[in-house]
Amino acid sequence: MRKYVNFFQPSVKLLKKTRTGAKVAKQYDKALTPYQRILNSPHVQQGVKDDLTAMYLQLDPVTLMSELKVLQNNLMTFAWNINGSAKTEHHADKRAEPNQSHTAPTESEVLDYFRFEKPKDKRSLPRTWRTRKDPFEHAWDDIKFKLQLEPHCTAPEIIEWLSVRYPGQHDMGQVRTLQRRISALRLRDHTYQAKLTQLMQTE
Repeated sequence: MRKYVNFFQPSVKLLKKTRTGAKVAKQYDKALTPYQRILNSPHVQQGVKDDLTAMYLQLDPVTLMSELKVLQNNLMTFAWNINGSAKTEHHADKRAEPNQSHTAPTESEVLDYFRFEKPKDKRSLPRTWRTRKDPFEHAWDDIKFKLQLEPHCTAPEIIEWLSVRYPGQHDMGQVRTLQRRISALRLRDHTYQAKLTQLMQTE
């Protein structure tokens, strides 16, 4: 990363700042890489500049970015591994030797360089665990039995029925939660019936 930033990542420097009342105007210089700033500096010896130029001619920004991507993927894999270890990728050093000529990057390498995507954060995946106690855990068997007797019964009607059966434990603030549970139950039942029908037809 150090070589990529120093040789291929330009940045601007603040030259002056002018305040006019509450407004502040800032003036920056031309965007240059740290390597270019050293070449333009009169305070650096020519031998140092020649060494940096020789190093610059051996580098390929696309190759450096691909190496950075592998290292970042390895870091993300290690960070999300439960046991603290990860199967990381190994990359070959593709940097050219001093006397080796550069080959033109392929189209996929160029797109990968300009369209770098970070590994997907596992925290954005669907949550499969509960963060609080299920309010219908003690009455879920009763709810399923009532739905079998009255398939078209709605969640508000079931809440009213539960408030009588279990006083003080249920109110209308739980309607949306019960609606989701009933929808998931009916979807599972529908899927089971469809599979059973398909199995009977094949026989």
